[in-house]
Amino acid sequence: MDETPKDGSGVALRRRFRDLYAHFQLYRALDPLTDGSVIHADIALWNGSGLLWILGRKVPIFTVVNSAFPEAAGVRQSILNWKLKVLGRTTTWSALASTVSAKVWLEKVLTRPIELALLGVLRNEVDEAIEKTLLLERREPPKAPIRIVGVGQLIHRKGVDLAIEAVALLRERGFNVMLTWIGSGPRKHDLELQIETRGLGDFVSIRENFTERMEYLCALAQHDLYIQPSRFEGLPIALLEAMALGMAVIATNIDGIPEVVEHQQTGLLVPPDDATALGEAIVLIIESPTRSKEFGRNARIRVLEHFEMKAQATKMFERYHAARSSFEDAKRTNHFIQKFAALVKRPFGKRH
Repeated sequence: MDETPKDGSGVALRRRFRDLYAHFQLYRALDPLTDGSVIHADIALWNGSGLLWILGRKVPIFTVVNSAFPEAAGVRQSILNWKLKVLGRTTTWSALASTVSAKVWLEKVLTRPIELALLGVLRNEVDEAIEKTLLLERREPPKAPIRIVGVGQLIHRKGVDLAIEAVALLRERGFNVMLTWIGSGPRKHDLELQIETRGLGDFVSIRENFTERMEYLCALAQHDLYIQPSRFEGLPIALLEAMALGMAVIATNIDGIPEVVEHQQTGLLVPPDDATALGEAIVLIIESPTRSKEFGRNARIRVLEHFEMKAQATKMFERYHAARSSFEDAKRTNHFIQKFAALVKRPFGKRH
């Protein structure tokens, strides 16, 4: 969902109905699978809480929350907290947090401990991508452009427009930079118009998502710098992948991102919604190649030490088994309570 505020209430209402229809279709698809299954539902709590509540009556549901929803305020925040509390009373719904900030928020609202389930990358995948990229033996002219890459849906909160504007500002200052953005979404036309208006047709390109994962990772590794200019974000897996590839990264200082991007250690952090600050950070990387390589090395070490998928997957499977056991226990308890209630309601003379 593109949650752009400036689109107006009419567009927002149409999106809400679209989301409800999508959830109805998802329920129809999942309903046959609920017998004996555990569902890992990566669904936004604001729009998908009703679906999670309904499915949670039939089967254990996991929701991994990667954001503390800092944009919610006032009545909207109160409604979101209420939805969380309703879900929390569903015995088959389990909330996990993939960022510390989300964990703190969930524990405050639900008033119970929340487990931390970190996202992960596959080391063998990123290592293979690095090896294949090195085998290409790029020979470039001395004044080759600095190749910048970003990944994410073409929606307002990903800040693609900020990345384009930063490149425009840098080129006006004489810096030889090029941007490739990997992703698709509803704002493609608007972004292409921005690229044309700023005269960046030869320097900024938008590439649709790759069909082959290794092709995507290799394409990522062939760039000099990864940027994540999101206005609102949890902890994007694409950022972790870029860091695991040993790339220098620049990202906005929001929510879960500072938990992995340590400023001046594993990359650079910039304020959200600030194309000028993003451009200045890119200049720092361009003018300090040695430091850039150091950021990349530190980033790779941090991600592979704390966000390697195999270790996280083992923990997740343990949670799945625990959820199944808890669900079966709850079903047996509920069945006993129902039988006892029915017995109590029967007239005394009819008891045998």
